[in-house]
Amino acid sequence: MLLAIDIGNTNVTLGVLENETIRATWRMATDINQMGDEYAAMLLTLLEHNGIKKSDIGEAAMCSVVPPLVSTFEELLSRYFGVTPVVVRPGVKTGKNCLS
Repeated sequence: MLLAIDIGNTNVTLGVLENETIRATWRMATDINQMGDEYAAMLLTLLEHNGIKKSDIGEAAMCSVVPPLVSTFEELLSRYFGVTPVVVRPGVKTGKNCLS
């Protein structure tokens, strides 16, 4: 399953996709002072409540307009899920045409 993360100025929006099906979505407050372990504790609880095991997450992708949180989420994804996320930023080749 893919964990998708959109880090915005107000909310962090997360979703889990299985193939092309959205299994779950959540929002949490954006807080640059929150530690990766705190975000991870919330995320692991949300996954559990939706019947998704952390071992089900095999890949991750994220984008952010809050640069300090990129490393926070990269660290938590590595530590808790054993994945390195694709960070979508200018110039990243996703294979998707944003204009279609």
